[in-house]
Order: sequence, then structure tokens, then C-alpha cells
Amino acid sequence: MKLYLILIAIFNAIIDLLVIFLLKPAYEWYVIVGITAGDTLIVFIIDLLLAIIVNKFPEKWFEPKKKIFRIFNWEKSFYEHIGVKHFKDHVPELGKFKGFEKNTIQDPNNPEYIHKYMVECCYGEVVHILGIIIGFVTIFCCPFDLWLFISLPVSVINAFMCALPHFTLRYNRKKLEKLYEALEKRNKRKKA
Repeated sequence: MKLYLILIAIFNAIIDLLVIFLLKPAYEWYVIVGITAGDTLIVFIIDLLLAIIVNKFPEKWFEPKKKIFRIFNWEKSFYEHIGVKHFKDHVPELGKFKGFEKNTIQDPNNPEYIHKYMVECCYGEVVHILGIIIGFVTIFCCPFDLWLFISLPVSVINAFMCALPHFTLRYNRKKLEKLYEALEKRNKRKKA
């Protein structure tokens, strides 16, 4: 989480410096800094509200076997190509606020636990995709002459910051699906 906060502070500082020194807007520097911080806060609140709202929906809506949550074969190579396995451990995991941490698999031999883990991944995927899309609402929260230089970059940075956990969740869920299928087969053999 610290890394994300540091990156956000750095990106905000870069946006502020570029706008202040390259555009030389009709606004004082502290107004520019305030607008950037305000847009960042709006995006944060949107992401937080999305997480709260989406987690109110029933689990049956987030069943990993539903078509909408299908992970395509090409995704694995895409995630490996962009290096998900190298950055996934640095992406903040906030499932602990819901009571289900996804940092490690606590019970890898329990198919019910693995299924619950995959459902939680689906919740997270929806939250992050919606965060990418709805995060662009900040464009309307900025003076018209600055939206392109402040709100759009803040929205793009938010999209990037939401995409990383989304990719991580889908990358991990593909592996969980294989584990779940193996556990189910093992349980069927034991019952037979």
C-alpha cells in the first residue's frame, strides 16, 4: 500500500509541475495542486464506494463459472508477458477489510475455501474494472481549461492503478481454477 501511495504522490507532483511550468495557467500554483489533489481524492472515493457497493451484491452473482468471468487462454501469456508474477506481490490486497485476505492461500486442500477465494477474486475484478471506467468522471470535476492536463492524467493513472490488481486477480484465479478442478476430481475419486 505504501508503494501505491508513494506512486500517487509522485504522479501528482509530476502533473502539478508540468501544468505549472509548461502551461503557465491563469491559476496560482496552490490552486493547481489543490485541483490535482481534489481529483485524486474524488477517484479514491469513487474506488472506495465501488468496493463497498459491489460487495453488497450476493455471492451468486460472482460465481467464477459464469461466462462473464471466463478467463481466456490468451490471458495467461499476456499476464506473463507484462510481468504480473514480478509485481503481483507489490499490489495492495485490501480483502482483509471484508474478512478474506488473498495474500496467501490459507487452506489449499479445501475445495470450498478455493471456491470462496475465486468468488472473492471475481468481486475484486468487477470493482477494479468499474474503477477504471467510472474513474474518468473526474474529467467533469475540473475547470474546463485544465481537464485535459489534470483530470485526464489523474484518470489514466487511476486506470493503471486499478488494472494492476485486476490483472493480478485474473492471473491468480486461472491457477486457482486448475487447483479447484484437481481437488474436485480427487474428492470424486475418494467417494467412488
